[in-house]
Amino acid sequence: MSEANPYAQGIYNAVKGAMGLMQDYNKVSDVRADGLGETPRSEFESSFDDGDVIRLTKEWKSQYAAYYGDIEPTQKLAYDYWIGKQKTDPLEIIDGHDVVDNLIFEAVETFLPIANKANPDPLVTAGNSPEGIALAKNIKNALVDQADKQKLRMKLKRGTRHWTLYRLGCWKTTWNSDLNDIDTTVINPKNLILDKDGHIDDAGNFTGEYIGEKKKLSASRLLEMFPKKEKEIKAIANGKMGTKIEITEWWYRGTDIFYTTETTVLGKFKNPNWNYDGEEERTNPITQQTETQQIVGKNHLPMPMAPYVFLAVFSVGDKPHDDTSLILQNVPMQDMVNKRFRQIDKNADSQNNGALASGDAFTKEQAAEAATFLRKGGTVWVPSGDINTAWKRDAAPALPSDIYNQLTDSRSELRNIFGISGSTPQGLQRQDTVRGKIMVAETDSSRIGGGVTEYIEQVADSLYNWWVQFMYVYYDEPHMVEGMGQNGAAETMMIRNTDFSARVRVTVKEGSLIPKDPLTERNEAMDLWEGNAIGLPELYTRLDFADPMAAAKQTLLWQQIVQGLLPPQLLFPDFPSQQVQAPIGVGTNAIDEDTSIAPENPDAMGQQSSALLSSVPIG
Repeated sequence: MSEANPYAQGIYNAVKGAMGLMQDYNKVSDVRADGLGETPRSEFESSFDDGDVIRLTKEWKSQYAAYYGDIEPTQKLAYDYWIGKQKTDPLEIIDGHDVVDNLIFEAVETFLPIANKANPDPLVTAGNSPEGIALAKNIKNALVDQADKQKLRMKLKRGTRHWTLYRLGCWKTTWNSDLNDIDTTVINPKNLILDKDGHIDDAGNFTGEYIGEKKKLSASRLLEMFPKKEKEIKAIANGKMGTKIEITEWWYRGTDIFYTTETTVLGKFKNPNWNYDGEEERTNPITQQTETQQIVGKNHLPMPMAPYVFLAVFSVGDKPHDDTSLILQNVPMQDMVNKRFRQIDKNADSQNNGALASGDAFTKEQAAEAATFLRKGGTVWVPSGDINTAWKRDAAPALPSDIYNQLTDSRSELRNIFGISGSTPQGLQRQDTVRGKIMVAETDSSRIGGGVTEYIEQVADSLYNWWVQFMYVYYDEPHMVEGMGQNGAAETMMIRNTDFSARVRVTVKEGSLIPKDPLTERNEAMDLWEGNAIGLPELYTRLDFADPMAAAKQTLLWQQIVQGLLPPQLLFPDFPSQQVQAPIGVGTNAIDEDTSIAPENPDAMGQQSSALLSSVPIG
């Protein structure tokens, strides 16, 4: 919105080099804005002193390190159990390999697709005026288009995996200058530094005062971004410009951004993702004199904020991370499964390989060699004496059934905690009917949908609102959107921030992420049809017909032909021409009334056919 907010464009161009938005020229003033030309105006920079920034960031790192000391071991534990590095007894390691039944990996990777099966469906309103309705439609299409282009469903899935492993999920909205469009990235929570006194609110926003994001960039890249700090950057890299240097991007109270190393402030700016109030000089068309006008910045969000959205579910709201996770809750159960699994494995080995050797026939070395030969199916020679007294198989007693029952119960309980017991092959095998299998799977979907997916939907809700905010700030030029037009046809439209004439409200359709079984949807459609709650086009749409309107027309024609109201030649041109007698009582007011349709009268037939066909909805 360059006309309405020169301040927003100025701040955006002043900091875009540091944000990775490496374009050559400021759109407003043609002043180099990537740090390689004229110094940005002072009002675009943060008012914080460099010394204060270094002092604050050191204090923040120290506070977070003390807090994170209790969080990091649980993150490592959850990650190890996910990849199969689980607790083992050294005495139980078989042939140098840990024997584990890694149900946690199965549970996590079954849970994630259920919780993130579809792109969340945005709902947009912008008032009841024709302009507002058109604006809402365009923004909805823009959001759907962005979700598809950015692969939002996969990004939600990856962030949710981080949540299961690290007790926190995080997404960040950025402006990609290469694409000249909005971008969303998944942030690894292990790279964050958070205010230990903050927490994640119901909207997925962090309530703390600061957020730090650790990054590693080459010295040459940093020099391009912060040319004024050439001396400091070269000193840190010892003159080697390919050296990776760790920096931290700090967001303070949503209003200021700092870029720091341990000892140096590389840059400090105002939040660029906001349209600020300002002044603009314009020429009065009547007096031809230059006048200063106050400009009110238009924004979608209520206040400047850090562009991060978080996922937290199992939290009481006293710290940034969740108090526990699905994996941590299942570590004891996984240990029990592994213990019983190894116990059964050892018993099976004892059944096959246990043996007793007599000292009269074998030395220790000979007995070990004989055992090896027997395991391989070889023959052992006993030089003298009774073979029955020289060698004896030692068959271990069978394990009690309680061992197997506990293993089965432990596996089931672990899957139950994740909410995926009915979505695994083991859960479905216990159901004898197709309907039973569907009901069990639907139960899983409802549990996950009610427990976790509603939080993921809120993450999507916040991301969609961030995307609209970025449209307010950065869509100062028309952007092409591929959307759905009338009757589902593809339509290309243009959208820019000057179109935002009405207040926009964006949310996510409740339950749009919950997976829906196709057979259940078809049964629901048939029930609605039988109850006269939907028409034929809607029925065939829900049944996923390729062309619902064409199918509805064919059905209506068939019904009219069966009732004798239309000739079969409309559907079957080669059908023999003859008088068609309607069934008695169908389509007549009197049973004995002659309802035959005479094909000799083509004008009457054509009029009746046209009247019936015109009643069929088209498009």
